[in-house]
Amino acid sequence: MHHEFEAQKTFDNLKHSLQTSPTIRTLKQIKSIQSYMSSLLFFRNNIIPMGDDIIYKVCSIMEYEHFYPNQYICKIGEPGDKFYIILKGIVKILVNSPQDDTEEYEANRLSEGASFGEYSLLHNQPRIASIQCLTDTELVVLTKNHYLNILGKIEAKRVDEQVKFLRRFTIFAKWSKNLIIKVNYFLKEKTLPRKSIIFREGDKANEIIFIKSGELEICKSVRTPTQKKVCYLRYFPPQQNADVAILGPGETVGEELMYSDKHLYTCKVYSYTATIMVMDKDEFFKRVRNEDSQNALISANEVREKVRNMRVKSLIMLKNKNYQDVEEKNNASFERLKTRKRQSVSVKSPVVTPTKKVSRYKVLNHVDIQNIVSRSKIDILSPVANQVFNIKKQKSKSPFGGRVYDKVSEKHYLWPIKIEQKKIYDRAKAFMIRRQSSESEFNISGYRV
Repeated sequence: MHHEFEAQKTFDNLKHSLQTSPTIRTLKQIKSIQSYMSSLLFFRNNIIPMGDDIIYKVCSIMEYEHFYPNQYICKIGEPGDKFYIILKGIVKILVNSPQDDTEEYEANRLSEGASFGEYSLLHNQPRIASIQCLTDTELVVLTKNHYLNILGKIEAKRVDEQVKFLRRFTIFAKWSKNLIIKVNYFLKEKTLPRKSIIFREGDKANEIIFIKSGELEICKSVRTPTQKKVCYLRYFPPQQNADVAILGPGETVGEELMYSDKHLYTCKVYSYTATIMVMDKDEFFKRVRNEDSQNALISANEVREKVRNMRVKSLIMLKNKNYQDVEEKNNASFERLKTRKRQSVSVKSPVVTPTKKVSRYKVLNHVDIQNIVSRSKIDILSPVANQVFNIKKQKSKSPFGGRVYDKVSEKHYLWPIKIEQKKIYDRAKAFMIRRQSSESEFNISGYRV
């Protein structure tokens, strides 16, 4: 918001300075005019290169004019007496139809920073186009005398250079100076950055392009003859872009509109920036009525097409060769893999004869079992003993006292194993056996087997 307010304030100061009579205009006002005008296209390209003296003179004599929508600034056939630079607004250029001189149609549009009106002043001829406002339009004006005295020679030189430049193109080579100057009204100048797409292959061909500066790249999509799988995860894409040509100043793009409704190539900016002049297809056919010019353009385009087609074919052959090399390389690797696989399959495994399984445990006989049992200890009075032995007990009275206890009368394994056993009947015998046996092998309440 603040920025817009400051911009409007600056523009109001500019208008006040321009509306002040040149005879009483102050140095401060001239500096403010110079500061603002330096940002406009016409000033940057034509006035500033002339030096500070010319800039000061032009800014000290400029005047301000304002027009409303649909109002004519000038009309065809009127004498030219002013040169205009647009500060704000949009205007359209109206010219006579080639078929009917009484009918006017829109040839181009101009906006902020553009200029018009120099042709009538330089050649002292009536206006060749009408200028009508599409919006509120504010302009700075130089009278004919001031324009010719200060800018006349330089502007005449600029126009001559423009005519000379356009004659570099085949289509304008044999045109007169006046015709080229008139055609210049129908050329729309554009400046584009690198990699900007101007048109794509297959787009409708509705304009022809003349390269003023920079370089453009022409690309065409080419299709490989096969889409065979060349490796496990990669496929050749169905189509690839081939760089056909790099075009520079003085060359034309889009000539195929002479015989085709669609563009045959993709065109994009190759250099850092490029300045092109564009003419509408309908306007091109209206202005280029000379059959010699059309034939010359067609002939030149045919030669370029032959060269481009040859380049495309060579690129396709090169891509095919690279494809075949890659395919052969991959096929060779596949063959090696197959050979290795066959070799690994052809190796026969040795015949294994089944043998009797040998246990790492010793086969136990009756003696081994008796030895194991003899080293075991089982509590006869425990519940576990009843699961192993068949035990018969009877009541017995101790000889040393009146205590009654159970005496084992018979015991044998429930398993089919026969063993000998010793029985303890009295306390003295038990102590005698204890003295003869180690403590680890004897248990009074147990039975050793």
